[in-house]
Amino acid sequence: MSMMDSVERRFSRVNSGLFKRVNRAREWWELPKPLALLNLRAYRDDMRQKNLYDTREPEPAEVTPLEELPKYRTYDGTFQDPTDPNMGRVGSRFGRNVAPDATAPEPMPEFMQPSPREVST
Repeated sequence: MSMMDSVERRFSRVNSGLFKRVNRAREWWELPKPLALLNLRAYRDDMRQKNLYDTREPEPAEVTPLEELPKYRTYDGTFQDPTDPNMGRVGSRFGRNVAPDATAPEPMPEFMQPSPREVST
């Protein structure tokens, strides 16, 4: 674990604890924009730690220097999160609320019922 990972985790823990108190009195959208963004960051960090399971295969962490990050959003969704360049990328899987090893996959015909395309329309 690098020093940045340690700082990131500490910031996340402090930020989350602070906004748990703030959220008892106000909703995130009622806060000034910089505080609202920090509050959303706290929500995201809490979801990642306590609620979402990554469904991707483990891969080595890629650290991209800040000066190499794209200035604008990319067409394929890469680098939405600079610490995880593939999160949100086109074709990437969503996080799950249940650990993958706690579920049993359905066989293929039932797996596609109802059709995801039909549900989306």
